[in-house]
Amino acid sequence: METIGVQIKKVMTDIMSESAGIEGALVVDSNGFVVSAIGAAIREGAQDLIGGIITSLANMASKTGKELGTGEIESVIIEGKERNILITTVAHRDSLVVLASKETPLGILFLAARKGAQKLQGLLMQNQTKE
Repeated sequence: METIGVQIKKVMTDIMSESAGIEGALVVDSNGFVVSAIGAAIREGAQDLIGGIITSLANMASKTGKELGTGEIESVIIEGKERNILITTVAHRDSLVVLASKETPLGILFLAARKGAQKLQGLLMQNQTKE
């Protein structure tokens, strides 16, 4: 049987295969630790810093959503000049981060992230019940 880490990597590989414009993906836990990362867009030494920033952004978005009455925040998108970043909630506490080129249609990015988040949620919940 495959470890949870191998299963997470497979889901992330599936996300990247959704579009040639998807350049990388990370799973970040609620403490800001990068659980898994894949793709050339993720610099090796920057993972800890990125994990902390992603968790802070997700927490700020959640607090903003509560204040503005949006309901639970599902996703946050950051549009940059070079690429877009989509942060999607997984299992109400962890985050899936997907990086994509500007040429990647946002619909493809959202679809890939949502499908990946659903698969990851199933894996993470299944793993919790085993512990």
